[in-house]
Amino acid sequence: MVRDLSDAFRRVMWYVLAGTRGGATRVRIIALLKERPYNVNQLSSAMHMDYKTIQHHIKLLEENRLIYSSGEKKYGAVYFTTQLLEQNAETFSEIARKVNPEIQVSAQKKAEGGAEEKGAKQLKGKGGN
Repeated sequence: MVRDLSDAFRRVMWYVLAGTRGGATRVRIIALLKERPYNVNQLSSAMHMDYKTIQHHIKLLEENRLIYSSGEKKYGAVYFTTQLLEQNAETFSEIARKVNPEIQVSAQKKAEGGAEEKGAKQLKGKGGN
């Protein structure tokens, strides 16, 4: 029975994240929520997307048990990934790689960008213009 639930949830994940329009956006939302909790406004700012668009994706993710809120359905409610999603992290990673490959390397790019920026600042300080 547990295996059936897990298989069914994987199919839901594939459908919601890879089989429908907006899947790449939903993958990005989940990737952010895996790092830390956000509210809709914070997600909207972090993703440079319209508040109502994020709200729509949040609703779909909640309905499909990929995320849950901190309680009241009010402005400022904070969202988290569900235990069920965390238990299927491998499937999420597989989907993310196929739908939005940038998700997987974003941390690496930030680290490289930070190192380049630091090097440029050091050169500037030594008369490197």
